[in-house]
Amino acid sequence: MQKNVIAITGSTGFIASHLMKELKEYEFIKITREDFKREQKELKEKIRDSEAVINLAGAPIIKRWTNRNKKEIFDSRIETTRKIRKAIQKINKPIHLLSGSAIGIYDEKGEHTEASNKYSDGFLYEVIYNWEKEATGENKGKLNPTILRIGIVLAKDGGIYRTMRPFFKNSLGGKIGTGKQWMSFIHIVDLVNAIKFIMERNIRGVVNITAPDPVENKKFTQVMAQLMKKPAFLTIPNFALRLIYGEGASVIYTGQKVIPEILIKNGFEYKFPGIEAALMEIIKNKEN
Repeated sequence: MQKNVIAITGSTGFIASHLMKELKEYEFIKITREDFKREQKELKEKIRDSEAVINLAGAPIIKRWTNRNKKEIFDSRIETTRKIRKAIQKINKPIHLLSGSAIGIYDEKGEHTEASNKYSDGFLYEVIYNWEKEATGENKGKLNPTILRIGIVLAKDGGIYRTMRPFFKNSLGGKIGTGKQWMSFIHIVDLVNAIKFIMERNIRGVVNITAPDPVENKKFTQVMAQLMKKPAFLTIPNFALRLIYGEGASVIYTGQKVIPEILIKNGFEYKFPGIEAALMEIIKNKEN
């Protein structure tokens, strides 16, 4: 039986590796950095037989935002997305573009569904805004992509859990700043299933890829400490993060309360809708 073909960028990355591993019913074509250095027609030929393109290319955000790093963060998203979009537009067949984005586009105030127009500001907003703009292009109606606004990804082998686990394991865990900032998370299993769901239902436009029950950082810290059976009385001050990451630290100590209204309305079923279940599955599998 012939498999449906999906082209994917960022194939060596954390999320893409999970997609390729779990979605065995699809055949994946990996679009590499070298492909973006070649002529446009070569990129077009590589994705011609695809039914969908999942665009997840992008340099890591959490780092010190020097001018050089800012350029890498920006170009690795905007330039690659522009090339992918133009290649698709030159192919005489419908190809579903699912382009990565982030919930960091929203501001820290209130609650955000996909209909929200309350945005953040600064460098991160500039990156995400232009990233999404390149995916839609000037003729949005013709291409009609899906914009995947992805939240904080939870998994045993990557994301925030892998970063925080050593601190908690050594009884050095704690909330960040006041602990009141929102963490709109998504378990990697639900993220993979959500992308599959979106492709199968042909859902277009902006989609928040988060769990339906976001939590504050202090709640996340409490649950993680309890499940790992470790104390977490410390507080990581914002200024300490700024000493390490400079301006880039804002990604860590700020947050957004995001609701995945589109997924909920379309009947997507979460395996890990709450933080307790999500962290329990990860910690149980990691520690055993």
